[in-house]
Amino acid sequence: MALRDRRLANMRFKALTITASAAVLLPALAMAATAGGQAAAAADEGSWLALGFYFVNAVLFIAVVAYFGRPLIRKFFGERAREIRETLTRLQAALAAAEQASRAAIAHLQTLEAEKKDLRDEMEAETAYQIKVAREAAIAGAERIRREAEIGAAAAVDDARRRMRKYLAGVAGVVARELVSAQFNTDDQRRMLKNFADKLAGEARP
Repeated sequence: MALRDRRLANMRFKALTITASAAVLLPALAMAATAGGQAAAAADEGSWLALGFYFVNAVLFIAVVAYFGRPLIRKFFGERAREIRETLTRLQAALAAAEQASRAAIAHLQTLEAEKKDLRDEMEAETAYQIKVAREAAIAGAERIRREAEIGAAAAVDDARRRMRKYLAGVAGVVARELVSAQFNTDDQRRMLKNFADKLAGEARP
């Protein structure tokens, strides 16, 4: 329907153009036809006649334009105004959509920044916790090794002391037997050696 109206408007505009051109050219053609034979005799009359033709031509042109052209011109400018309004509406809608998309993108970037900050804080906290756990485990391991070393050293010292006591007891027993055998009889030697051996054995126990 809109295409048909536009074609009809174009046809009317062409008809108006042809009519206006004819209104302008006909007086000039008439004057050119009559001016050949009567140019010298009626110069003044021709001037007034030409002025009258131009005046009539102007009146006819204005009347034709006012009658035929006003609806077409009004319709033309109305269509142009409607097209401009539609274009402006589309541009405003596109601008609003672009602004909304920009705001959404900014909000999304802010959300990503917040999530990145939270993730960084969580990673830093987890790293600090793991370092703390590793440090505590290292301290506990070192303390356990120290205690085990102390216990092992104390056990080694006790074992060395027991061995030394046994060795000294054996040496003392030998020396005592030799000394006693030189001064006491057999019964005294046996009794003394037995008492001494029992005493040394009691001292050698931990």
